[in-house]
Amino acid sequence: MSATFLSASRAKVIATVCTAVAASVVFAGTGSQADASGCAPTAYTPGVGGGWGIALANLPCTGSYTIRLVNNAGNILREDSGTGSGGVQTSNTVCAGAIVHTFIYVNVGGTGMSDTSGTVPC
Repeated sequence: MSATFLSASRAKVIATVCTAVAASVVFAGTGSQADASGCAPTAYTPGVGGGWGIALANLPCTGSYTIRLVNNAGNILREDSGTGSGGVQTSNTVCAGAIVHTFIYVNVGGTGMSDTSGTVPC
């Protein structure tokens, strides 16, 4: 019976594949309770025009929410809060020259969920 040895490059490939498979198992868990219940919010790309912007989102379930229009530096340009479901938005606010996105956070029955939209120049 002879022993089989792996070359260093083949061993590296096998180790990389095993690491990738292990990582996919770790991160492929079940969704949160909020996702499973269909209550996860959806943040939409902000509506912009003439140097003004409005953050837009949808809440499929009633909850306490905070919606923000945020620039790429992470500064909150506008934040509004409330309770409800359906389409929600911030008030119109100046965002001229900024690249902005919508951030939405909602708490439904004690479960917090959030979403962030893509960016758009204002």
